Amino acid sequence: MDQLATSWSKGQKITVLLTMRMCEDASPSTVHRRLKTLRIKGMLDLQLDEDDNRVKYIVPTELAKSYITALGQSVVMAVGSEPPG
Repeated sequence: MDQLATSWSKGQKITVLLTMRMCEDASPSTVHRRLKTLRIKGMLDLQLDEDDNRVKYIVPTELAKSYITALGQSVVMAVGSEPPG
């Protein structure tokens, strides 16, 4: 999810196939299962390519956007609340 959020923040479109190749520490089938789970939980959606229906892009749902925003805010708060030095 972190890699997807980073790509989305850069405005990049991420395909299912590219996502399966992005994660070096997990097999493609493991990544695919994880994507399926996130989709069932309502965090991800799939969007077909306009020219090629075999290509599917992973897009965040509103729930995923809220989660990413909340996570980012908690990191900012944690960094801001650390004692100096």
